[in-house]
Amino acid sequence: MTIFNLLSILALMVIVPCGAYLWFLALASIRTRKLAAGEGMRHRFAIAIPAHDEADVIGHTVVNLKRLDYPADLFDIFVVADFCQDETAQSARMEGAVCFERTTGDRSGKGGALLWLFDRIFECETSYDAIVIFDAD
Repeated sequence: MTIFNLLSILALMVIVPCGAYLWFLALASIRTRKLAAGEGMRHRFAIAIPAHDEADVIGHTVVNLKRLDYPADLFDIFVVADFCQDETAQSARMEGAVCFERTTGDRSGKGGALLWLFDRIFECETSYDAIVIFDAD
């Protein structure tokens, strides 16, 4: 038996099981059913958005997030208008977000704004399984 034959046999011993595994995955994916709208979606989450002078974009961001393919009653959108000099808070509220305005304390950037917003979210009567953070733009 030559070295070429040995390498061919070793290659087949690796390739055949890997190929069979990939075929199995492909066939299994065909049999997976798609969940009906809302089925299996029971987790409630909050969306946190820190915003500083983002009046031009925050409304569009909130509108896009409200279009999530997820039951609307299972998520809430929270915005912190962080030391804003423009109409960020009004724009966010107009599109349906819960908006808090931070005007006192340390101007510590997004991290500080998010910690401040988390305190307000945790004070809400609603409990959340998770908090998802998005940038305003």
